[in-house]
Amino acid sequence: MSTWVYDSHQSQWLTLIQLAEAQAKLALPDLLEQYLSSLLLRFNKQPDIAGAVLAEDYLHAAELNGAARRFAMLEVAEKCLLFAGLFPARAEKRLVNVRYWTDLGRSAYQQLASATQQALSEFYETIAREFVTLMTVLIACRQHPWLKPSISVMDAYSLWELEPCHALFTQLGYAPPTATVIHPASPTTH
Repeated sequence: MSTWVYDSHQSQWLTLIQLAEAQAKLALPDLLEQYLSSLLLRFNKQPDIAGAVLAEDYLHAAELNGAARRFAMLEVAEKCLLFAGLFPARAEKRLVNVRYWTDLGRSAYQQLASATQQALSEFYETIAREFVTLMTVLIACRQHPWLKPSISVMDAYSLWELEPCHALFTQLGYAPPTATVIHPASPTTH
């Protein structure tokens, strides 16, 4: 019975992920769809996730060894993905931007990729590389036409520099950059 309930709930999350992909005009490989749906299923009953201080958790995970390190780093990586995709507005309240969680999450997935067996290493490397795309699908899970975009245009441009993702801009209702964003040079003193 418990397997059926798990399978039923996971299939509902998978359906949500597939609808969000269609809305964002993205097509994830089956493995990444399954990963996102299992991620949502696992964290669905954890309201304490909102209180996590991810930088501290990352530093704590980096101090551990072996399986404890991999488990703690995976927790950080997944929470970063969920925060960036489902709760991007919380970044402002925490005085950071969405790119902070994106960079931290990608770094955690890359740490996992370098510390695991070949098959898992490739999987985690794929997630690190496709972090913004996965985040875009999670944003689409919550995005509605009558709501304001969940990420500011400045955060979207910051993510664009990291990984150009037309789907993210389309999903948020922003026009994608047509040229490279150039930052002013830092002032020099003479």
